[in-house]
Amino acid sequence: NKQKQELNSASVQFVKRWSVDINGKSLGFIEVTPYFKIHVLINGYEATFGTEVSADEILRQVYAFNALKGLQAHEVLDFANKFTLLWKEAKDYITYNNPLKPEFCFSCIKGEHINKPQKAFAYIAGESNTKALPTKYIARCIVCGEERVLDLSGDPQTMFLQMLTPGHKIKPQNVGSCINGKDHKWLINEDASAPPLTYYEVYLRDSVEIANDEKHSNNRDYRGLLIGNPPFSKDVTIYGVPLIDPRTNDIVFLVQKYEEENLDSFVLSEADVQKLKEYFGRLRTFDDFMELGRKNNPRIAGHELAKLGILLTYLSPLWIEVNGQKKAGTIRCMLFGDPRTGKGSLENYLYEKLRLAKHAIGETSSRTGITYTIDNERGMIVWGVMVEADRMLLIIEALHKFPAEDLATMRETLVKQYVEVRRAFTAKAWARTRVIADSNSKQEMKLYPYACMAARDLECFKDQVDLTRWDLFFPFRSGEVSPQEITKAILTGKDDEEFLSNFKKLVLWAWSRKTSNIKFTEEALKLAEKRYHILLNEYSVSELPIIHEDSFYTLLRIATAFAVLSFSSEDSQNVIVKPEHVELAHQFMEKMIEPLGIKEYKEMIGERSLDEKT
Repeated sequence: NKQKQELNSASVQFVKRWSVDINGKSLGFIEVTPYFKIHVLINGYEATFGTEVSADEILRQVYAFNALKGLQAHEVLDFANKFTLLWKEAKDYITYNNPLKPEFCFSCIKGEHINKPQKAFAYIAGESNTKALPTKYIARCIVCGEERVLDLSGDPQTMFLQMLTPGHKIKPQNVGSCINGKDHKWLINEDASAPPLTYYEVYLRDSVEIANDEKHSNNRDYRGLLIGNPPFSKDVTIYGVPLIDPRTNDIVFLVQKYEEENLDSFVLSEADVQKLKEYFGRLRTFDDFMELGRKNNPRIAGHELAKLGILLTYLSPLWIEVNGQKKAGTIRCMLFGDPRTGKGSLENYLYEKLRLAKHAIGETSSRTGITYTIDNERGMIVWGVMVEADRMLLIIEALHKFPAEDLATMRETLVKQYVEVRRAFTAKAWARTRVIADSNSKQEMKLYPYACMAARDLECFKDQVDLTRWDLFFPFRSGEVSPQEITKAILTGKDDEEFLSNFKKLVLWAWSRKTSNIKFTEEALKLAEKRYHILLNEYSVSELPIIHEDSFYTLLRIATAFAVLSFSSEDSQNVIVKPEHVELAHQFMEKMIEPLGIKEYKEMIGERSLDEKT
């Protein structure tokens, strides 16, 4: 393990290192990286953290990893004390030596930031095709014949400032004076033998956390130049230097390095773990979960199942893996029906309270779109909200109002989990997002014999195959909630602050779980298989595939979300999906299907069940 750690450590540069020694034996290292994060290696355990994480939180992970196996109890205690002291020393080192201040953000940029190294939490909102700059020039003085090589490969800041200069030419003064002290005339040419520096023009925007902060409401795009290839995931921590474009006096951020944002580093404190266990761990019966769902916008009357469905959508995992096969774990939820029935208010409640999701409205979609647009004037791909909401959740109001071209690319993205551009530009970006959308029905809901027919008829669905890309469907009808109930909820509904606080922590914990953290018990998978066959037999309709052959994974997604909602975890790391969660998911799907009228529709058209066919 020690040899492996030293090999691993050799690939991670550090500016300061401490050895964690017990009785003269090194168990590993604590290192400060060049970009002032703390890298921990202990007997095979390896992770990188920011300074906001406490030593106790990391020690819990080290214990859970079983990295201290073989140590005596007193040695474990000595290790914990030594580690805590060294962790504080590493944090203090960063406090006094870190020149990259995290206070920088694009919406509050000042003159004092120019030409100084900065760290920023950013979203890459757009990118160009690949560009390149020459890195080496050969200059020959036609007066004295002297020849010089100007190598800028190690000085990208000077290189890009030169590029921003009118004419994009190396100036004679950059080469130096003639050795004879005479008036010199430099003839400067690119050295074609030197490899050029690859870069991209990018649009940069403050990250979601900063953009959602009331102090930073100016969430517009800023111009940047990114060295190397852009990341697949567009939410990043960037390191670089703000420069002034001499042609326009605009600020341009030169991105010299980036790190993709990693939600996996989110760690609950011991107090948070206890709170979540007490608050959500008490949930047992389906009625318990329905009661919790009513706390989701108490000013909207009725629609209790849809309220619970929204909670489950927030808590669905990024991926699930069964028998070596990896499938999308994100739930897609559709609220559809008559206008002015509370669809938008319901889906926007947690968005406004938690500020964790992204948001799009069909009526104002022309600027960015759902997946991407092309800025032909600047020669840039501008990523849409599905990319911006990667690994998070996206609220889409009035999906039926989006242009047909957007809906077509969205269909492809819901399957692939990423956006792919193949035009004059080529690029890819992750779009692994949970989705809650609403759409008005094409005609009044009362004109449809069964609600499932209205779902098939939605303008945002090209054909019945589109139904298979969504997991949850909730119909909204005018008049199904009485005026008295509506006004009572408006006048007496109160936000439950304890619920909102705990649910936000639960969402962040859920979003930080890796695929390997989602554990299905063998009994849960066996029960899921049985319940899936019941659903498929009773509700599968070829022309209305709300329940279909891939619904086995829908059942597992919902079961996992129930496991998260009940905080089913033994170590605050893994989510344990048990048979009771599968039973809850099956019960939820049965209750969701009932108002859709799928069984009645199936009987009306005379389509036989699978049992009858066999």
